[in-house]
Amino acid sequence: MLVATIAALMAPRAHAADKKWTLAPYRVHITLAVDAADRPQPSLPQDLQQSIIERIANHIGPLWAAEVHIAADAASRRQCFELSEIPWDELPTKLKEFDKLLWLGVRAAPQGYELTAREFDVYTRRWTPAHRRIVPQRTYLTEACFDLLTGAFTPLALIETIADEDAQVRLAFKGSDLPRRSDDDLFTKPGDPFQPLLRRSDRAGKVIESGVTPVPWTFLTAASPDNGQWLADVHTGTRSPFGMQRRGRVEQIALALRNPPGPAKV
Repeated sequence: MLVATIAALMAPRAHAADKKWTLAPYRVHITLAVDAADRPQPSLPQDLQQSIIERIANHIGPLWAAEVHIAADAASRRQCFELSEIPWDELPTKLKEFDKLLWLGVRAAPQGYELTAREFDVYTRRWTPAHRRIVPQRTYLTEACFDLLTGAFTPLALIETIADEDAQVRLAFKGSDLPRRSDDDLFTKPGDPFQPLLRRSDRAGKVIESGVTPVPWTFLTAASPDNGQWLADVHTGTRSPFGMQRRGRVEQIALALRNPPGPAKV
């Protein structure tokens, strides 16, 4: 009787914790810099800023609580083009309040426009690879900027084990219960690879120092949608990568792997 009572009390909490994750949007900060010295266009930064905001609202909707800022200082502008890995301690405190940080650089060049973008995932403190693209005409610039940003974006999911099933896990994506613009999943498709991570946090939910580590010898691939979540195939060189008991506040997180394609023209 006591066990049943405890289980009944615990169940709503677990459900509430899941909903807190699946109903939470990504807080996204985008820094934009434009270098049009070879082809002066004074309004281009503001035009791109407004167009990107509109495309996010029309195509992504409430999944992104996004802010798009034009780089206000030399260091921010340089980062949009160099895309270096800024140490955690050197990131501005206000940026650490977001879930995702994206930098986008647009530079006028003889062959058109050179675009650069990179993401930093604050939740796991992981830098993703830099993405680059060449756009021959301004007509395609807004669309290409939006595509580059969404291509660099890496969705996050909680990994849930399935009883008596070692070959698959279930992925509960952040924001997956929020309203969508369409039934299509904009950021996940079958075959997409994911890196499983262990995230250790303090009582306030903040990741501890060196608190994010990869699950050894393991990666996941998205298999198929499953009632608002996704099933993922487990590829591992260990016997039970997700089955062991873990002490403390440890989350099993899957971070999408977004390896950029080779040089492309739009």
